[in-house]
Amino acid sequence: MTFRIFIFDFLFLETKTSFKRVLISLLKFLFFSMSSFCKTFLIFPPLKEFSSFFRYICYSTSCRTSCQRNQNS
Repeated sequence: MTFRIFIFDFLFLETKTSFKRVLISLLKFLFFSMSSFCKTFLIFPPLKEFSSFFRYICYSTSCRTSCQRNQNS
């Protein structure tokens, strides 16, 4: 009985760790893709209707400084 519980706990912890790794890699991917999205946005501004929405996305991501630099110049 205790052996089964041990195996179950081990598998659960292993799955949890794998899930954390997947989640972290997904967050890293989103972080870098949003940075590249911001660069694209800065080079090719979208239509005016979507401009405020994209600017909001751009400012809410890590590339906020590059967006501000572009607006200042």
